[in-house]
Amino acid sequence: MRTLVLLVILTVSGSVFAVETQLLFENSDFEKGSLLNWEAEGAAFEIQPVKGDNTAVRGARSNKLQGEYWIGTFEGYNDKHGKLGDIRGDSYVGKLTSAEFKVEKPYINFLCGGGSSADTAVFIKVEGENYFLSSGKNAVAMRQVSVDVSEFLGKHARIAIVDNASGGWGHVTADNFTSSDKPMVEAVKPLIVPEDLNADYKVDKKYIILPIDNDEKISNIRVKLGDKQVRFVSASLATRAAKTDWWAFFDVSEYKGKKRNVSVSHSNEEAFGLIKLSDTVPDSGETFTER
Repeated sequence: MRTLVLLVILTVSGSVFAVETQLLFENSDFEKGSLLNWEAEGAAFEIQPVKGDNTAVRGARSNKLQGEYWIGTFEGYNDKHGKLGDIRGDSYVGKLTSAEFKVEKPYINFLCGGGSSADTAVFIKVEGENYFLSSGKNAVAMRQVSVDVSEFLGKHARIAIVDNASGGWGHVTADNFTSSDKPMVEAVKPLIVPEDLNADYKVDKKYIILPIDNDEKISNIRVKLGDKQVRFVSASLATRAAKTDWWAFFDVSEYKGKKRNVSVSHSNEEAFGLIKLSDTVPDSGETFTER
């Protein structure tokens, strides 16, 4: 007689493991209903933390928050402003930086959602260096993230939640920053990122022109008026004038006589130095769409 043997394989890919966690610092889960031990910069974080499952109330998917409070820069409700379900949209930018804490366990865990770019993401700063931890996946629901920070044990750090994007999915969501001896999900490694390069320009020409080399890596270029982002594009900046394939441009004539900040991420000083103001666009050939 044959015996049927049923082999059941349980996969743990994407599963959340039951591990003991502790808060990184007081209010690292936002459950105080305030930004205690966090410092906000820019308009994106003016109405934070959000209270309740604001996305589900207005008919979207649950954001899968932990507890009662969370960070969501698209949202327009906390217990002091607006009503449940209100939104603010994607036009605001800013940064939320934590109090300094000591890395005492090898894993940091948190929930993350929203836009999928490095402009809507969570970072950690350790001894002057910035490291990318995670962004969203263009999804409402936050997902569990675990990061292997064992290389930082014993060092002091700060978490930064960044929203430097506008337009579709130009927002970030985050919640419940904890530490543990084991990861809650399969852990990722922090990725070091360069500091953004910034310069203030007095607008006395019609265009900000950008030299494009189609073979270079992508940089994010943004123009800000105070805290408000007024122009944004992702493009491959040329690192030498001789390598320029074509010129792209922002029309900034409406801001003539005023100062604007130009910020470029994931670039170098040579490429940044080729950005300039001009009344003409030399042999532009192609242009990008501003947003």
